[in-house]
Amino acid sequence: MLYLFDMPKRKNKQKPPLIVLFGATGDLSRKKIFPALSSLYDKGELPHNSRVIGISRRPWNTHEFHDFLKLKSNVSSSFLHILEYAGVDFEIGIGYDDLSKQVSLLAKNREVIVYLSLAPHHFTQVVKSLRKSKILRKGKVKLLLEKPFGVDEKSACTLNRFLLSFLSHSQIYRIDHYLGKTSVQAMMRVHESSTSLRQIISNKTVESVTISLLEAKGIDGRGLSYDSVGAFRDVGQNHILEILASLLAEYPHRVSANSWHDARAAVLEALLPPSKTCELARRGQYEGYEHEKGVAHKSETETAFEVITGFSRGELLGIPVIFQAGKMMGETRSLVRIIFKESSGLPREIEFSIQPKPRVIIRMKDGAEEVLELSSQEAYENILIDVLRGERRHFVGSREIQAAWRYSDRVVSCWNKVPLERYSQSHPFFPL
Repeated sequence: MLYLFDMPKRKNKQKPPLIVLFGATGDLSRKKIFPALSSLYDKGELPHNSRVIGISRRPWNTHEFHDFLKLKSNVSSSFLHILEYAGVDFEIGIGYDDLSKQVSLLAKNREVIVYLSLAPHHFTQVVKSLRKSKILRKGKVKLLLEKPFGVDEKSACTLNRFLLSFLSHSQIYRIDHYLGKTSVQAMMRVHESSTSLRQIISNKTVESVTISLLEAKGIDGRGLSYDSVGAFRDVGQNHILEILASLLAEYPHRVSANSWHDARAAVLEALLPPSKTCELARRGQYEGYEHEKGVAHKSETETAFEVITGFSRGELLGIPVIFQAGKMMGETRSLVRIIFKESSGLPREIEFSIQPKPRVIIRMKDGAEEVLELSSQEAYENILIDVLRGERRHFVGSREIQAAWRYSDRVVSCWNKVPLERYSQSHPFFPL
């Protein structure tokens, strides 16, 4: 069984890329994207004749940007040789002409990848400017967009229609970095085997499914953006729902990216409308949250939640599905736990551990355990390699996005009926 969970060895046969990264001085770029690019470059998985242009509004030259990354990010000096900088004020539309010339100069014999590591309200304006400057063209460029894709179902559908008015489906890569986690990808690889997870998961065999995303830290300086979003829209609408969909989807034998997208969407579309969510849900806020920079006075935004839901039809009908997430939880731990019924003839439980250590744990009824260790390669390295290869299955399809937002909007609409509990390290939201 171990071979099902091993990360496949991949060879990149695509042209070397020119990666144009907007939001190059942001936290995500500094902490995740540039270190992933640097690691892939140093390992030879990002070809040495690749080029990267980092873009932000700061009036810097390339040398100043390199100095910034040396202080703020974990990148190698060799990677900096392929990294240039461009100043673009995307809010007022200044700098695109110079960027267009820079891209044209570097794009020869390279595949252009535009990566928007920006807040979603900037997407439309930036894409319009990129189209006007002829950097984005139908069939010619890959476009990566960080989550969240929209802020609700209506805005996500509007953004989708806008992008597809001049780009093809195959050009659009909507990121949920949990689909790049090795444990989540392990679930998806099992579906390709002869022993698909859906062959052992049904209301006849499963007692419950729990997905937990717990963090030891607080909002980490994100008060201004986090306070208008809250925990459920921050990690429930995207990460938790995509994990659930990856676990429970029924995939056809001949798998394409679109078939994976549609299979995951079908899971999310079958989630019960949360008519009892307000009765079954809990939500909480950690002590001291209201004093975080950028948080509104007497904010009622949740930093933790528990939602109990289920499915409206099929073989999953009646299985309790539990979503748990929270900040200031005393530990950082992400996992999926499937508990089987005593009468199922299956192990007592299977746990896909995502953090802190990627692995699969099979626990037997007699207490014995089988532990399968997984690759520890960073999610953003997996994501970037998939983009280079044109592999879209680990990105989110338009139908998935719409289904996830439809469910999430219904949950959040009843949040004001759920009391806001206060919790702390000494009085935890979830029992230890």
